[in-house]
Amino acid sequence: MKTQEIIPPSDLMDLSELSAYVRKSKPYLYRAMREQGLPGIRMGQRWMFSKIMVDQWIKALPGVNLPTAS
Repeated sequence: MKTQEIIPPSDLMDLSELSAYVRKSKPYLYRAMREQGLPGIRMGQRWMFSKIMVDQWIKALPGVNLPTAS
């Protein structure tokens, strides 16, 4: 049996909150879940997202946190 991390309830966001947090549309986020592995948790009819897991996912995307040319 694989041990799972417990996510504090205060860390969870629904799709609308995530959309505001990352400043992306809901269709973009659904596509990111399907095509880019955006981590989400299905709770009944709603998708929930851990802020910590989303932040880690963003940092792992290609081109994120790379220095820009001046």
